[in-house]
Amino acid sequence: MQKYQSKILQDAIRLPAINWNLSFFGGHFQHVNAGWHVGIEQHLAFEVIQILSGQERVNLHRKSYLLTAGDILIIPPNLAHDITCVEEMDYFNFHFDLDDAGFIRLLIENGLIYYPNATQQNMALQPSLHALNQLVDPAMDYSFESKLLIQRYLTDFLLALIHQTNTHS
Repeated sequence: MQKYQSKILQDAIRLPAINWNLSFFGGHFQHVNAGWHVGIEQHLAFEVIQILSGQERVNLHRKSYLLTAGDILIIPPNLAHDITCVEEMDYFNFHFDLDDAGFIRLLIENGLIYYPNATQQNMALQPSLHALNQLVDPAMDYSFESKLLIQRYLTDFLLALIHQTNTHS
């Protein structure tokens, strides 16, 4: 980052200008029974799945993952996947995207991000995921404050994720 060209600001130490498009969508909590199935799909954004209880199988790239309570899976954009509930289950799910090329490249280079329950990486993401899940309103009536809190907790999640990705890649 270059210094200001203006003489009156020549000794100023700047913060970067930020003009990002941060997207959060598809966020939901759901209880499903064994056999519930989502056919093959892929998204233009990252998908986060957190299993709260029960089990689900996620098939992607000729690999299969059995997710159990507490597990977190982050599926990168454009990766085809299907999901089947193996055992009655509660889960929390959302999609996100941020138009920062360095951040996206780092996450995509790490590929599928799977953090089993109780691992250090998983534990670092739990507080923000719990906070996001607590904002789910059965009436689906969200105020401006609720939306700001979603952005705050998503930012906390992304900070923890980037830290985990940088230190464990």
